Amino acid sequence: MNKKNITILMQGPIYRAMETLKHYNYYINQGFNVLISTWSSKEEKKLTNCNKIVKKLPEIIRSIDYDHKDPKTPALQKTVDVDKFDRKYRTYYQVCSILNGLDNITTDYVIKTRNDSFYSKLDYFAQVLLDNPDNYVCNNIFFRPDVYIKFHPSDHLFGMTKDTMYQVMFSIKNFIDVYYALGTRINKRNPHFFSFLRAPAEVVFMKVFLMVKGIKIDERISKKIMKENVSLVPLSELGKYKFQWNRQNITFTNIPNEYMTNFNRWGEKILEHPLTLDGNRDYVQTSKEKNVPLSEVLPDGYREFNIETNDCIKSMDEL
Repeated sequence: MNKKNITILMQGPIYRAMETLKHYNYYINQGFNVLISTWSSKEEKKLTNCNKIVKKLPEIIRSIDYDHKDPKTPALQKTVDVDKFDRKYRTYYQVCSILNGLDNITTDYVIKTRNDSFYSKLDYFAQVLLDNPDNYVCNNIFFRPDVYIKFHPSDHLFGMTKDTMYQVMFSIKNFIDVYYALGTRINKRNPHFFSFLRAPAEVVFMKVFLMVKGIKIDERISKKIMKENVSLVPLSELGKYKFQWNRQNITFTNIPNEYMTNFNRWGEKILEHPLTLDGNRDYVQTSKEKNVPLSEVLPDGYREFNIETNDCIKSMDEL
């Protein structure tokens, strides 16, 4: 496998610079090209000796009708006050950050992950991408069954050719720019045209990916379309992992490393700490008991990810 033709794009805000650098160097040592794309911040300035692209957080400008009763009143430009939980804004920032990174990538393939995430085994994921260059390749974190939400893959870890990813992200950015630039008048006249922007980012990515490929989005055959155009790599194939569910303030991890407290919930001292990111130890030893499950020693807000309880598919056959 030619890893030199693949770039891992670590994208998004920096919450813990030293942790991000640790993951960056791990991927470098695995033989991948790696690029960090983020916004300027105090934590970002701590990132040294790494390949990074830093931009200011973009402003979202929209046009508003100052007097809806008077059609002659000109629309005024206004900077949107960002609600971090509004899907359009979060999607816009992610797309801009990805585009900033893609502008500085020269490889034919890109694997996009997040700056607060980590996966210890990406070789298999990379091989699936190389074997399926026309597909949207992703893991199954929050990959929803068709009966719940149609066209909802994962965007925690996904890959495609650089050219396709650029077309997808550029198209989404343009959609959102036009959505705000035209203001309420055009949006009220064409509610269905922009309705998909209110969907989760995963759905927006998937639908625009299909548009770029020239595939008609037909919800009557959504399963067939997804199975033909998505390649899924289950989380179980990615080794040790750590990722965030920011809306619920939860960290999912199976790495009993720096995320583990010195005592479990019953106050028993932990005697044995796995030291490496790619270690295979799922149990720890406490002062009273050996082989204590990792889930019992992770601090509050940290837990292992359960595919079933989080309503994710295990394979495309379960879609």
